[in-house]
Amino acid sequence: MKKVILVLTIMCVSLSFANTSFAYNDQLRKLKRGGINVVTSVGEIPNQMKEVWKDDKMADKPKAAKAYSGFLKGITYTFARMGSGLWDMFTFNLETPKNYEPLMKPAYICDHLDTTPDESEF
Repeated sequence: MKKVILVLTIMCVSLSFANTSFAYNDQLRKLKRGGINVVTSVGEIPNQMKEVWKDDKMADKPKAAKAYSGFLKGITYTFARMGSGLWDMFTFNLETPKNYEPLMKPAYICDHLDTTPDESEF
């Protein structure tokens, strides 16, 4: 009987730590995402300049207006991504937002790039 109680006690104690260990990976992922977003946030400037340049609404605008508009949009997105990264870094141990999801989508600056090769390339 003592062995059964001992085994049950060990199982209960080990299961009580299971939830924390699974969340630990999410917390580290959130901390890493925050650090990467703070460092790469400046990359939003050329990224947004390219997006504005390709935008159909800006097709008839002068090149200088496209560049200026893209630069301002890039500055705005830089501060937004940096703020999102700082938020992730300072709150990495909290489950906010739900399930450790990123505040800014895409989660990383380069997530919109399609890096998978087409079948026609083979």
